[in-house]
Amino acid sequence: MDLTVTRLRSMPSMRMVKAINQALEGKTVGRAIAARQIGSGDILISTASNEHKKELESNVQALDNNASVVTPVFRVLAHGMRLH
Repeated sequence: MDLTVTRLRSMPSMRMVKAINQALEGKTVGRAIAARQIGSGDILISTASNEHKKELESNVQALDNNASVVTPVFRVLAHGMRLH
């Protein structure tokens, strides 16, 4: 069976990490050290280093052809500021 994001979502965290590492075997040096599904349904994957993170980002299609990397965005709401 091929790995898909839908299939990953149905797995417990430890099984998810194992499946991710199997899918990336031979494509990256780094490994996933943790993974979990967050409230939005996205899969959050942790790696041991920034270099491993970059490798995973460039090989994310090994997990699912429709998989993509989402860069976090942080919004700031400021009250009482005067704009000139």
